[in-house]
Amino acid sequence: MHWTGPRVKSENMTPDRADWYASLIGRKPTVFHNGDCIGRHNFIQYGADPSGYKASHAPDIFDHLESFQSNMSNYFQTPEVYSSMDWCWNPTAHDPETAVRRSVEIVEGPCVPELLAAATPNLAYFDKYRYGEPRGELFVEEADDLDRRVAEARLAWKKLLSIAKNGGRFVRGFKTGLGWAEKLAEYRRNPPKWLVERQRAAMANVEFAKKEVGFDEAKEDKFFPAETMAGGMFWTGIGDKTDRGRRDVKELVVGAGVTGKFDCAQFPPPRPYKMIVSGLQFHDVWERPYKAQPPAFEVEVNGRVIWKGNAFEPDAFTTIEVDVPPDALFWNNTFTIRNVGPAVPHQSRPMIHYVVIRK
Repeated sequence: MHWTGPRVKSENMTPDRADWYASLIGRKPTVFHNGDCIGRHNFIQYGADPSGYKASHAPDIFDHLESFQSNMSNYFQTPEVYSSMDWCWNPTAHDPETAVRRSVEIVEGPCVPELLAAATPNLAYFDKYRYGEPRGELFVEEADDLDRRVAEARLAWKKLLSIAKNGGRFVRGFKTGLGWAEKLAEYRRNPPKWLVERQRAAMANVEFAKKEVGFDEAKEDKFFPAETMAGGMFWTGIGDKTDRGRRDVKELVVGAGVTGKFDCAQFPPPRPYKMIVSGLQFHDVWERPYKAQPPAFEVEVNGRVIWKGNAFEPDAFTTIEVDVPPDALFWNNTFTIRNVGPAVPHQSRPMIHYVVIRK
C-alpha cells in the first residue's frame, strides 16, 4: 500500500501520522512522494534549491516506514531526487544544500550551481503567480522592477548555456520559470483585455465589505481586495462555516505579508484613520483533530508598527479594526499586514480577504 501522507505533496511527515496509517492497513506503509515535499516555484525545480525532506520529516521517520520512493518525471528533477536519495541513505548526515550542489555539478559541471543560486531569487519573486494564472496583483507591481529581475535571470541562463556540459537539460526548470517571468513582465507592460477585466472582477468583492463593515465609497472609504494587494499566496473559492459565500484570499505563512497603498486627501488628518481587515483562520481537514494555534499579526503603516495581536476566528470570516494614528500618516501611505508567527506545528493557516481604509 502506497501512502503520500496527509497531502499529495506532504509538507511534513511525523511518526504519529505514519503510525496512524499503519494501524489502518495493518503494516508499515511505503511512502510515495510525488515530488519535493516543499513544492516551491509552482512545483518546478529551478536547480539550486535544497530539497526539504530533512526539515519537514521527523528524524526517525524511517523507523515507521517500510520504504520511501520519490517520483521523477523530468530531467530537471534530478537535483531533488539526488538529494532525496542522499537523505534516505543517511538522514543524520544529509546536508540539503550540499546534496543539490553536488548533483548539479555531476550532471552540468562546476560553476553552474553558483549561477543558479545567484539568479534564482529573481525568478522566485514570481512564485506567487501560479503557473498559467496571471492576476490583478500585476497592476500594483513596478514594471521596471519586473523587467530588471527578468533581465538578470535571462543573463544567468545565457551564461549557464555557455558552460553547462549537458546544455542545461538537467536544470531546465529554470528556463521554464524564466519563460513564465518574461510573460508576466510583458503583461505588466501591456495588459491584455482579459487581465483588465479580471482586475475589475476582483473589485466586485466590495459587496462583501458593503454588507459586513458598511463600506461606503461616497465617504471616501478605500477598498483593497486580496487579489490587488502585493504579497501572500492567492487562493480562490475559500468558504467558511457560516456559508456566506466563496471568497478570494491571500494566505500568509509566517513572515509573509500583504501590502497596499493609499493617499491622505487631507494632511495632516484631523483624526485617526481606521483600518478594517477581514480574514479567517483556515484549517485543513487533516489538521482538525489538533488544537490550532492562533496566528499573530502586526500592522505596519509607513514602516511604523501600529498594532500587534491575534486575529480572526477558526473557519469563520471575521474582522479586526485598527486605529491609524494621524502622526503615522503621510500624503502617500503604504500599509503592510504581516503574520509574525511563531511557526508551530498544526498552526491554522491565516488568510486575508480584504482591507478597508476609512477616514
